[in-house]
Amino acid sequence: METFIHAYSWVDIRFLLQGLWVTIYISLISIALSFVVGLILGLIRYTKIKYVSAIVGFIIDIIRNLPLLLIIFFTYFGLPQLGIVTNPTTASIAALVIFEGAMLAEIVRSGIGSVDPGQMEGARSNGMSYGQAMYHVVMPQALNHMIPALLAQFVSLVKDTSLATIIVLPELLYNAQIIYSQNTTYLIPMYVIIAIMYFVVCFCLSTIANYLQKKYNFLSPFYMWQIITNNWGSFLTGFWNTILCSIIALIFSLILGVFFALLEVAPTKFGKIVAKVYIAIFRNIPLLVIVMIFYLIVPRYIVKLSGFQAGTIGLTLYTSAFIAETVRAGISSISTGQMEGARSNGMTYTQAMRYVILPQAMKIVIPPLGNQFVNLVKNSSVLAFVAGFDLMYQAQLIAFSTFRTIDTYVVVGLFYLILTLPLSYYMRHLEKKLAQYTACGKRNNQNVYQKVKESKHIIWGVRADTRLFGLTNVKTGKIEGFEIDLAHALTKQMLGKDATASFVTTTANTRIPLLKNGNIDAVLATMTITPERAKQVDFSKPYFPAGSSLLVPDNSKIKNVKDLNGETVLAVKGTTAVNDVHKFEPKARVLQYDDYGQAMSALKANQGVALTTDNGLLAGIAQENPGYKLVGGVYNNAPYGIAVNKGQKDMVDHINKALDQLKKNGTYDRLIKKWFAGIPGFSLKGVLK
Repeated sequence: METFIHAYSWVDIRFLLQGLWVTIYISLISIALSFVVGLILGLIRYTKIKYVSAIVGFIIDIIRNLPLLLIIFFTYFGLPQLGIVTNPTTASIAALVIFEGAMLAEIVRSGIGSVDPGQMEGARSNGMSYGQAMYHVVMPQALNHMIPALLAQFVSLVKDTSLATIIVLPELLYNAQIIYSQNTTYLIPMYVIIAIMYFVVCFCLSTIANYLQKKYNFLSPFYMWQIITNNWGSFLTGFWNTILCSIIALIFSLILGVFFALLEVAPTKFGKIVAKVYIAIFRNIPLLVIVMIFYLIVPRYIVKLSGFQAGTIGLTLYTSAFIAETVRAGISSISTGQMEGARSNGMTYTQAMRYVILPQAMKIVIPPLGNQFVNLVKNSSVLAFVAGFDLMYQAQLIAFSTFRTIDTYVVVGLFYLILTLPLSYYMRHLEKKLAQYTACGKRNNQNVYQKVKESKHIIWGVRADTRLFGLTNVKTGKIEGFEIDLAHALTKQMLGKDATASFVTTTANTRIPLLKNGNIDAVLATMTITPERAKQVDFSKPYFPAGSSLLVPDNSKIKNVKDLNGETVLAVKGTTAVNDVHKFEPKARVLQYDDYGQAMSALKANQGVALTTDNGLLAGIAQENPGYKLVGGVYNNAPYGIAVNKGQKDMVDHINKALDQLKKNGTYDRLIKKWFAGIPGFSLKGVLK
């Protein structure tokens, strides 16, 4: 404690505040200039001017996939060889503007692209020029969309200023190094105080971002080749160490990130606090500071670590915090009804998260995770600060020994691009492919029946969270239910006994997009036939006579919907049953809940006399809750149908023919009895008629 008191003398604190001012000063100038650069480049890329847009896009991709540290070295050591004199301040600002400008350009392009094209077309049709429409109509809306992403990038810029310490810029980290170099006992106090300073600045900006988000040809090929051939061993060693560091950090940061994301969304308050503290600390302290702590402090007091080990550990912890937030956001984007539906069907919280929520969430977070992986590779360049023998470290040694600074850094830049560009372009391709899931107008014109006939295989979209129809067996990991058995029977009836079926888990939100995108051949997933859906897909004959029904206690006097006159009935928000009750018994009072778990708990607490929804879902709830039964049959028909893409008449015809055959040979009746016989109040006669 005495060491901390002496270290935090007014003289030292004032020196650190001077460094903090330089950090803020550099950050503000870089933010302003990079925003202008990013805005201009983003507009050029969005307008898609022939050749110009493509060239600008290529340059942006190159810059985005190079480590910032490499760009800093280029502006500080390389530009003077071109006759452009720089100092640490101008070199740092130039590097930050180049790097962050490219990152912001993509944010601007994406923000403008998020505005409905009809806005521009409407403005142009009203006599505005392209520039006027962009300035007065499109950009105001686009900026609202961009604000959270822009602020997040500005937070990253503030932390990135710490890299400028390598070129003796008197910013916060450099001044701290000056202090503890004069008194080594001040090592821990200095890193503690600068970590707090960075944390305060970045956490404030992060909080603002979260609030707003919730609210709305000098180079010589000869010399380059000569450098490569003369130093091939060094480059190869650095390249391998960079790959090794990236792979290790990627694996463990992914494990830690998913763990803390699950902890943050877990129902336990203590887990949430631990996760939030972990994420907040490692997201808001610069990577270089974290690495230095493990390189200088941990070996002195805990355990010896090499530069490679310290850098890899620091990179892992730093990246895991960002991955945790990405995965948490993906989990939060899944409807809460998915979890409640799985819980009401008998799954534990862990089972529901493993088999229902995470599979959907991971599909959503794949693109942003890819960006984090690219950033991880680039961030591995910090190993150069701790003698990690990575690619950047080897490049420094070669550049200072050959005096061919620009050539060397261009070569090492190419090595980084070999690692990052393929990954970056692959993730962009994957992002576009996943984005198609939200497009409702895409049509698969291939004759699906001919395809499945040739392959003797049908890919069915099914539910995995609905008891009796399709529910994952936690012991076997397989989906089981009436619809699964029916899909197997239809496949063999349509294509022969040697035909096979496979299943893709869908939800109410993903089944039509997956069908449109060609990921599945047909949907067999408790899908009600409605006029609105019939505009997007073609339906088979009904395979299950679903409809609104009532679930009541065994001793209830309620016999049908007419008995609800003046009574309170329970329902789930957004279901058709809410309107159905009022249609058939206008005097009934309806209490709506967010999910079936809450509604069933309310029924058990006598807050209503009956629970109403689809009869198939009620059958599953009744099976799970002894003492309750279905009454009154179906008071409003809403049958289920098998959906295929629009225009696939052959597929519909063969499905209908197969359904008729299954009903004729008794297979259909056998499956209905297998899954629905013995459920109190469920009318087999109504299904088998």
